[in-house]
Amino acid sequence: MLTLLRFLPLRLTLTAPVMLIAVLLILVILWQLAFVNQPAARLAARYGTANRMADQLLVAAAEQARERGLGAALLSRLAEGDGDPALAGRLPNLRAQGDAALTQALALGEELADDSLRASLDQVHAAWIALREARRRIDDSAPGQLAIPASEWVATATALIDSAARLRDTPFLPNSALQSAAFKNTQLKQAVWLASEYAGRERAQLAMAIASARPLPEATRQELLGFRSIVERQLAYLRDVGLPLLRQGADSGIDGAWARVQAEFVERFGAARERVYAGAASGAYELDDQQWLTVSTAGIDSLLALGQAISRSAAADTDAAAAETRYNLWFSLVLLAGVVILTLVLHLLVRMVGLRLHQAVSLIQQAERSNDLSVQLDERGRDELALLGRAYNAMLARFSDLIRAVRDATQDVSHGAHQVAAAATQAERGVSQQRESLTQLATAMTQIVAVVQEVAINTAETAQAARDGHSEADSGRAVVIQTAEGIQLLAAEIGAAAEVIRTLQHDSDDIGRVLDVINEIAEQTNLLALNAAIEAARAGEQGRGFAVVAGEVRDLAQRASASTGEIRTMVLHLQEQARQAVGGMAVSHREAGQSVERTREANAALERIAAAVSTISHMTRQIATAAEEQASVTTDMQRNIDTIAEVAEQSTRAARQTVGAASEIRDQMEHLTRLVGQFKVGSA
Repeated sequence: MLTLLRFLPLRLTLTAPVMLIAVLLILVILWQLAFVNQPAARLAARYGTANRMADQLLVAAAEQARERGLGAALLSRLAEGDGDPALAGRLPNLRAQGDAALTQALALGEELADDSLRASLDQVHAAWIALREARRRIDDSAPGQLAIPASEWVATATALIDSAARLRDTPFLPNSALQSAAFKNTQLKQAVWLASEYAGRERAQLAMAIASARPLPEATRQELLGFRSIVERQLAYLRDVGLPLLRQGADSGIDGAWARVQAEFVERFGAARERVYAGAASGAYELDDQQWLTVSTAGIDSLLALGQAISRSAAADTDAAAAETRYNLWFSLVLLAGVVILTLVLHLLVRMVGLRLHQAVSLIQQAERSNDLSVQLDERGRDELALLGRAYNAMLARFSDLIRAVRDATQDVSHGAHQVAAAATQAERGVSQQRESLTQLATAMTQIVAVVQEVAINTAETAQAARDGHSEADSGRAVVIQTAEGIQLLAAEIGAAAEVIRTLQHDSDDIGRVLDVINEIAEQTNLLALNAAIEAARAGEQGRGFAVVAGEVRDLAQRASASTGEIRTMVLHLQEQARQAVGGMAVSHREAGQSVERTREANAALERIAAAVSTISHMTRQIATAAEEQASVTTDMQRNIDTIAEVAEQSTRAARQTVGAASEIRDQMEHLTRLVGQFKVGSA
C-alpha cells in the first residue's frame, strides 16, 4: 500500500482524505438541513399559520355560539307566537363577526391545505353552507310559523362549531412516527376508551332497567342520553380525525375494525338501543336483559377491537420510529467511522510523508556537513518527493561534474599561470636588454647628428670657397698660385669630408645592425606577448586582466617593430646619400689633385680649372643639401629612438605587471583548488 502511494501525486495523497472528510461533513450538514432543520422550519411556519387559524376559529366559534343561543331563543319565542325584534336585531352583527373570523380562518387553512386538512376544510365549508341555509330559514320564520325547528338550528350551528373544532386540531396532528404513536396512545385510544366506557355505563343502566321490568326514570334517561352524546362525539372524532390518520400508516386492520364498529356498535347496538328506549317509558322492553347484554357487549367489543387495531398501528409507528432511529444511528455511526478511518489514513499519510521529508532533510544536512556530493536521496515512485529526489540527485550530479571540471580547469590555469609568469619574466629581461640597446643607439644617433651638422657646415664653406675660386679664376693668372693653394686646401677639406662621410656610412651600418637587434627583440616580445595571450585565454575569466596586459605588450612590440622599420628605411636612405657623397668627394678629390698639378701649366688650363671649379661648386651645393637632409633625418631618427625607448620602458612596466598578475592568478587558482578539494564527488 505504501509503495503504491509513492506512485500517486503527493497533493492527491494528502488532499483526497481531506476532501472525503469534507464530503462526509457536507453530507451530514445537508442531511441535517434537509431532514431536520428544513422540516422543522416548515413545521414551525405551519404551526404559526395554524395558530393564527386556530385563533380566528375560536373567535368564530364564540360568535357562532352566541348566535346559536340567540337563534334558539328567538325560535322559542316565535314558536310561542311572540316575536322579539330586539333579539332578532342582534343576530346580523353576530353573524357578520363570526363570518369574518371564519373567512380569515379558512383563508389561512387554504395555505395549509394538504390531504389531511382538505377533508376538514370541506366539512367546515359544508357545515357553513348548511348554517347559512338555516339562517335564511330563521329569517323566514314568523310568530307561530317556524321555518326551522329550534333543535335543528342548534344541531346545525353545533355541527359547524364541531367541524371548526376538528379543523382547529387537524394542523397539529403528529407529523412523525413517534409523535403518531404517542397521539394514537393518548388521544385515539382515549377516545375509544371514553366511547366504550360510557357505552358500558349505558349498557349497565339499561340492563338493570330491563331486568327489573320497570320504566326508565326521566333523569336516568337524560343521563344516558348524555352518555350517548359523549359516545357519539368520540365516534365522530375517531371517524373524522383518527381514521384518516390511521389509514396513513401500515395496514393494521383499521378498516376491518372500523367496519365492525359500524356493523356491531353503530347499527346493531344502535338498533337495540332504539328498541330498548322505545319501551323505557312503560317498562315493556322488547329485549330481555340477556339479549341486551349480548348485543351491547358485541358492540362494545367492536370498540375494544378498534382499540387493539389502534394499538397495533401505534406499535407499527413505534417500530417505524425505532427503525428510523436505528437508521439515523447507523448512518451517524457509518459517517463517524468514515471520518475516523479517513482521519487515521490522513494521519498515516502525513506521518509517512513527514518521515520521508525527515529522511530527505537528514541526507541533505549530512551532505552539507560533510561536503559529500555523493549522498543520494530516495527517488523511488512518481510523487512529488520522488521528483524532488530525482531533481536533487540530478543537481548533485551536475555539481559533481562542475566541481570536477573546475578542479581540472584550476590545475590547467595554475599550470598556465606558471608558464605565463615565466614568459613574462623572460619578456621583462628581453625588454630590459632592448631598452639598454636603445640607449646606446640614442647615444650613437646623437653623435651622428653632430657629425652630420659639422659636415653640413663644412660643405657650405666648401661651396662658398668654390664660388670664390670661380670668381678669382677670371681675375687672371696672377691669382693662379693662390687658386692652386686654395685648391690644395679644398682637396684636403674634401678628403676630410670624404673621411667624415665614410665614417657616417660606417655609423649608418652600425645603426642598421642595432635596428636588426631591436627588430629581433620586438619580434621576440611579440611572440612572448602572443604566448601570454594564449595562456590568458586558457585561464578564462581569471586571465582576462593578464590578456589585456599581454595585448598591450603585443601592441608595443608591433609599434617598436614598425618604428625600427621606419628607422631602417631612413638609415638605408642615409647610407645611399653617404655613398653618393663619398663618390662625389672622391671625384672632387681627384679633380682637385689634377688642378694642383695643372696649375703649374700654362694659363691655357684656366678655362678647364674654371669649369672644374664650377663643377665642384655644384657638387658641394648638392652635398650641403644632402647633409642638411641627413641632419633632419638623423634628428627624426633620434626622436623615434626616444619613442622606442619610452615604449620599451612601458613594455618593461607591463611585463612586471604581467608577472604580478600571473603570480596572483596562480595563488587564486591554488586557493580555488583547495576549496574545490573539500568536496567529495563520486566517480565520473
